[in-house]
Amino acid sequence: MTVRILNTLRLGIPFKFIILLVATLGISGGCGNAAKDPESLMIKDLDRAIEAIEDRREAELRMLEEYDREIRIMSGNLDRANSDGMREKIEGEIEMRRSARWKSEKNITNQDSILKVLYFKKDSILDVQSQKR
Repeated sequence: MTVRILNTLRLGIPFKFIILLVATLGISGGCGNAAKDPESLMIKDLDRAIEAIEDRREAELRMLEEYDREIRIMSGNLDRANSDGMREKIEGEIEMRRSARWKSEKNITNQDSILKVLYFKKDSILDVQSQKR
């Protein structure tokens, strides 16, 4: 399921919709088992969502490293370009990589804020569970 989510993110589907999808799938997957208490099902759902977001965050970090490497290489190529047309082409490629890098940074920021909320919810549920016992 994580692979499907990552593939849909590559297609340009906004991250917030993916989170809603993961949460919905996780919750609906747990509803068939009425023997377990709702809190433990919610914890499992939150764990699945957290795992998916953390996996995507790691992928974004790897993409940032790759963009940085590509930008460094292209900047070196820009210095060695023989014609103005080639320089313009390389500058355009560098700008595209910088734009993609900025989007990855924004995704990581959004993922961090969503992870905070999910961890807070999980801790709250665990706290309620511990008070019941």
